[in-house]
Amino acid sequence: VITRDIIPFVSKKFSALSPKKELLLARVTTFTFVFMTLIITAFYKDFGGVIGLIVVWFGALVGPTAVPMILGLIPRFKHSGSVAAISSIVTGVVIFVLMKVFNYEGSQALILAAPTVASVLVYVSMGFLNRNGEVPESVERLLGELSLVNVNGGKR
Repeated sequence: VITRDIIPFVSKKFSALSPKKELLLARVTTFTFVFMTLIITAFYKDFGGVIGLIVVWFGALVGPTAVPMILGLIPRFKHSGSVAAISSIVTGVVIFVLMKVFNYEGSQALILAAPTVASVLVYVSMGFLNRNGEVPESVERLLGELSLVNVNGGKR
């Protein structure tokens, strides 16, 4: 997903890679994620031990990722495109990282909720700002199919 969908969107120079270069990019991306995971694991005590690390990371990072996936299925948010989705995820992750870097000692609920709330605000705001923009035909078609399923149980 990162190699074929996100990186080419962020930088156009990665959109037309040969299969060999795409494989190399995928390997570098995988290595980077594994390396980052090892670094985070080295500081597991700062995250409340192994269980605390799992709970906090899962709770704080699933929310920002789920926001565009869930809201993107609702017709009201059809103007929130891929830029809004990526921006909302990045915002949620940055909020989470900032709270950890600056060692926020407040409520655990706030640590888990702040990234998701920030993600929702960015996603909704960007969709609102783009409300007069054109919606791709593929998005209209997908939302139409989803509405059909909701209205008559999937029967055409």
